[in-house]
Amino acid sequence: MRLWARSQPYYNPARSSELIDFFPEELDSLYHEREKSKNPLGAIPLIVLTSTVSEYGSAGEQTRARLSEDHNRMQADLLTLSSNSKQIVAEKSGHHIQLDEPGLVIDAIQQVVNASRTGNKLVRNP
Repeated sequence: MRLWARSQPYYNPARSSELIDFFPEELDSLYHEREKSKNPLGAIPLIVLTSTVSEYGSAGEQTRARLSEDHNRMQADLLTLSSNSKQIVAEKSGHHIQLDEPGLVIDAIQQVVNASRTGNKLVRNP
């Protein structure tokens, strides 16, 4: 919904705080849908690209550790969206994996396209 709203010609970034009003409802809807099924995406091929370079530089050590744990937990949760998923760890990337390791992103896209075309399961790394 947010992406749609931002794509509208009347969208004004200076007034973007007005759009935040529907975020709680959007998140509530997403969580509600998520609870309905173990794998809400079924067996659609899904690759979760996970960054490893911390971007929590100015935070204290305990805060960085907690944020890192939360990040890892959420990444693992994304894997459960589909029964045909795998995780690829981007060893040299922060949040912008597409900029730091574009080859990794290209390879992940190719794997998803191939699995979609052939109906095969994604091959998990050992």
